Amino acid sequence: MQKNIGFLIKESKNLNTIEEAIKELEVASVSFHSFWQEENLDDCYKQSNIAFQKIDFIVNEVMRRRDDLKRSQSYENSSFKKCIQEKSGYIFLNASRAEMEKLSLITKGNAALPAPIRSIVIDELEYEKLLNKIKHRNENQVDFRFDDQNHILVFGVDGYKNQPQSIVEVNITNFCNLSRKIASISD
Repeated sequence: MQKNIGFLIKESKNLNTIEEAIKELEVASVSFHSFWQEENLDDCYKQSNIAFQKIDFIVNEVMRRRDDLKRSQSYENSSFKKCIQEKSGYIFLNASRAEMEKLSLITKGNAALPAPIRSIVIDELEYEKLLNKIKHRNENQVDFRFDDQNHILVFGVDGYKNQPQSIVEVNITNFCNLSRKIASISD
């Protein structure tokens, strides 16, 4: 019987396109929120793992496409470049070790950027820079919160390549919407 349904599905191990990954991330985010409200932590954990697999897939696909397009002479004026420069999150730069560790210690579901102190401000973060921050996130410093119905991801980023430690905040719905917009560009 399986041989007869082959025309209905792709017969490859990699069924994901960026569009499918975005949809699956949206579903995982909604499911996570529902399970969180029910205090079903096992299913929260499962949905969180799915969400991060999809986020990582999206990040890798967009970065691969960006790198391919950069080789083109038309990249500098492309719709793609303009789109990845759109604001899509917030960053708290030069985070202290204590501020970074706080992400690991706070009660889950209450994450927020630190209050601006020490003349450090919270800046908006471009999508392209957000992708790099996601790739370099510290797996032990990841948390979230829900503002109204918005799923907000907050994570620490260890310093790398002369970049200071930072804490980043991104709205999952906004990330999905901008990722979808970028995926649809045919530059």
